[in-house]
Amino acid sequence: MSPVIKDKNVRENLLDASIKLFAHNGFDGTSIRDIIKDANATLSSVTYYFGGKENLYLETIRYAMNEKIKIAEIFMEFAEAELSTDQQTSDQLALMIRKMALAFLDTESPNWYGELFARAMLESTHGSIDVLLEGHLAMEKFEDRLLEKVSKEIEFKPEIFTTTMFGQIQFMALAKQLILKSRNMESYSHDYIEGVIHQITRNLIIPLGLPEPDFASLIK
Repeated sequence: MSPVIKDKNVRENLLDASIKLFAHNGFDGTSIRDIIKDANATLSSVTYYFGGKENLYLETIRYAMNEKIKIAEIFMEFAEAELSTDQQTSDQLALMIRKMALAFLDTESPNWYGELFARAMLESTHGSIDVLLEGHLAMEKFEDRLLEKVSKEIEFKPEIFTTTMFGQIQFMALAKQLILKSRNMESYSHDYIEGVIHQITRNLIIPLGLPEPDFASLIK
């Protein structure tokens, strides 16, 4: 057996390779040998850091959620923000949607996150659903805070808001190749992504009775 490569970047390299391969090929279609080849690592490194393929798969989902997209952190930013006015609520909500969308769609980010989460949900094996639910507490805190800020006169279910937000962003990530070909584009341009973010944001925020977000202030 090859010795463990003692390098602080080995674990991260394995996870980065795993995101791409598990996203493209699923759990069953991805071999450990494919991963270590892509990561320039060894089989012993996988055993040392993760124990085996199943745990590597689950840690890959956690890594994408917590280190790459930082989903719980984004939800908590809204839950803990100072929201004294409807405009502040609208702007903070728009900022949250923007951060989520850019994590999946930004031209400088890989397209693998949406694919990885979609496969984890569809395959729902090896504990993937439980891992996806680990950020549920932060999401619930976000939803509770949002419910507080929306007029009681509006019929509103925050859990539907969250699901719809992810659904619209996820679609733009998963359908990228179809959209590019149908629109005769080579890639999502910066302007196109900004347009998508604005549309999704308006679709979600305006029906809540909140004012139009100050989009210019959100782009720094």
